[in-house]
Amino acid sequence: MLITGARQTGKTTLSRATYPKRNYLNLDSVEIRDQIRHVRTDAWANTVGPAIIDEAQKEPSVFPRIKYAFDAGQVGFSVLLGSSQILMPFHRFQKLAALRSAQLLSYSELGRDAGLSTSTSRRYVEYLRLSYQAFLLPPTPPT
Repeated sequence: MLITGARQTGKTTLSRATYPKRNYLNLDSVEIRDQIRHVRTDAWANTVGPAIIDEAQKEPSVFPRIKYAFDAGQVGFSVLLGSSQILMPFHRFQKLAALRSAQLLSYSELGRDAGLSTSTSRRYVEYLRLSYQAFLLPPTPPT
């Protein structure tokens, strides 16, 4: 779960009250960020486990590690808290995708321009499609 918003709006209070048994890690702490940075991806589930991770945008390496543990069935649920900056790569991608409307879609070019991998670009387009923000039309042959 991802909860974003401005500072001091109750994200942490809500999460800790709702999930009191989850480990709580505040990445405002340089020492905690350093510890998290050194956790091996394949050890995430046993070392950190399902947790509330506050200020997650301050250590971007947490995202692929949580995804890995979730995809492997090792962690079922984590709560990520942070500012709206967490979504900046997606918003940049969204703007670039809008500029390319009515053109043939190249996931690799779009990803390159947004500073993302081709697979992330493909996944973001799918998010836009599923939320009805983008419609993919098959190319029509010239007449």
